Amino acid sequence: MTDHPIDNFRSSSSCFISLPLQSLEGSTAKEDYKMVQSMDDARHYFMLSIVSCYSIFPLLFEAQEYPIKVVLLLLHSILIWLGFSALFANDAAVEATSVKKGDVELERNASFSTAAREGEFTVKWLEKGYLVGMVIVEIWGQFLHPLFLDDKLPFVPLMLISIYCTIGVMYSWIWQLKMIVRSVDL
Repeated sequence: MTDHPIDNFRSSSSCFISLPLQSLEGSTAKEDYKMVQSMDDARHYFMLSIVSCYSIFPLLFEAQEYPIKVVLLLLHSILIWLGFSALFANDAAVEATSVKKGDVELERNASFSTAAREGEFTVKWLEKGYLVGMVIVEIWGQFLHPLFLDDKLPFVPLMLISIYCTIGVMYSWIWQLKMIVRSVDL
């Protein structure tokens, strides 16, 4: 009986190498949606997933790869948006049916945001601004940098993408720390 090559690799490699393999095998979109407990979690996941996908752009730098990476990022963003819209639309429908049960349910229902009650997935102004900035960084890197600087400093657009994505990941870390501190205070 022969073992599967990936099992042999996992048993012989360090945890730093095997951990990404295990997380790639076990990660599915359905499991990711299960982790989303609130509109804030959904916004955070939406933002961080777009930043993560965009941070890979410097690795695909040839002209023939550009349409592929842009289409994949847009498709990923649209699918996540539609998934969260459907998720919160279902939650809003469940909340609307619970209104008829009594005053306690009405008070709990009033605490939800208007967007969540309407079943609408929204992004806050700071995240919208960051996403618009991402488009500006991409326009600079693909169109304006070659126009103004020609072949001088060819690494600048790639470095700009990396730094911009670093800011997005740092925002995510700060958001997570804020949520951890809030949960400890309770």
